[in-house]
Amino acid sequence: MSVQAPVVTEAPIGYAAEIDLQASREPRVAAEVRIAPQIADPRWARAPRGWYASLLACTLPLFVLGMVASALADRLVFAGWAIVAGAGAALLLRVAWGRDWSVAARAALVLGWAALALLAFAALAARHGEVLDLGYRALLWPIYSPLLTKPLAAGVAAAVLALAAIACLVLARSRRRAGVAS
Repeated sequence: MSVQAPVVTEAPIGYAAEIDLQASREPRVAAEVRIAPQIADPRWARAPRGWYASLLACTLPLFVLGMVASALADRLVFAGWAIVAGAGAALLLRVAWGRDWSVAARAALVLGWAALALLAFAALAARHGEVLDLGYRALLWPIYSPLLTKPLAAGVAAAVLALAAIACLVLARSRRRAGVAS
């Protein structure tokens, strides 16, 4: 009489495994693992409509600016800035979506974060401005403008974004007082 060992396959992480005992011809029982199609978090729901578009719209410009500046200046600090700025924008956007804020309120929050991020970029451009300018002049010489590598340009862009954030905030508040849902 031979004894069969239980047949066990590992279930992927996040899925519950049901063990079904089947009787065999032998006096021993073989165990077989079947994966039950369950979701790890039962409260999970699909992303709201527009989530991915707004996530891309708020993070892509920050990532592109940081990665291009990192390539031009040959400094990883700009890439690090891009990662922190993009992650912060994504987290703030996620909180705003989770609290069902209006479009204007979400835009005000993300634009305000982008303005703060550009102020930090201006500080980095002031510190590494010479190598940023040299890389820009060497690699993108057909469209070179010394004004674009100055910290003042990032500061002006931050001011414009801050004004846009204030305008969005005023719009959100006026719509909220009027009772218009957007």
